[in-house]
Amino acid sequence: MNLADIYRASDVQRWQIVKTAKQQSVAEHSFGVAMIADRLASTILAGTGHRGICVMWAMWHDLPEVYTGDIATPLKLHIKSQCESDPLATFEGELCGPEYRHWHRMATETHPEVAAVVKLADIIESCKFLAQNAMTDHGRDVRAKLTCAVVEKIGAFKKLWPDYNWDVAGDILREVVSGPERHMDDILE
Repeated sequence: MNLADIYRASDVQRWQIVKTAKQQSVAEHSFGVAMIADRLASTILAGTGHRGICVMWAMWHDLPEVYTGDIATPLKLHIKSQCESDPLATFEGELCGPEYRHWHRMATETHPEVAAVVKLADIIESCKFLAQNAMTDHGRDVRAKLTCAVVEKIGAFKKLWPDYNWDVAGDILREVVSGPERHMDDILE
C-alpha cells in the first residue's frame, strides 16, 4: 500500500446499507477514531507507553477498505461465523502489505488492550456520526445497537484488564454524542 492508495481513503464511502444525511469517507472516520483513541488511551492506558500505538492502529484499521470498499458489518460477521479463522483479516493483510500487518500485529497480538481501545473508539465514532446523520429508523436502530455495544465492550474489557479505567469510554461517548441523547446516562448505568 503506497501513499496514493492511502489518499484514496477520502474517496471510499462508509455506511453502504444505512441511509445518512451526508456521506462519510473512510479517511474522515479514521481521523475521528484516531482522536477518540488518543483521548481514551491517555486515560485507560496511561503510563503504558501504548498511546502512540493506539493512534497508529486507529489510522490504519480501516485502510483495507481502499481495496475492498466498506463491507457491511452483517456480512463481516457472517464470514467470521462460517470459518475457523478470519479469512477477511488474512486477505486484508495480504492486500495492505507489511506496514499494515505490523500495526495490526502490534494492536491485536502484542498489545491486545490497544485493539480494545481502538475498537471502543471505532464504535464511539460511529455513534457520533449516526447521532448527527442517521435518516431512518434503521439508522437510529444501528446507532442504538452501537451504543449498547460500547456498554458491553466496557464490561468485557473490565474483566480482561481490571486494572485499567474502562469507564472513561462512557464519559467520552457522552461527550461526543450530544442533543437528544440525554437519556444516555440510563443506558450507560
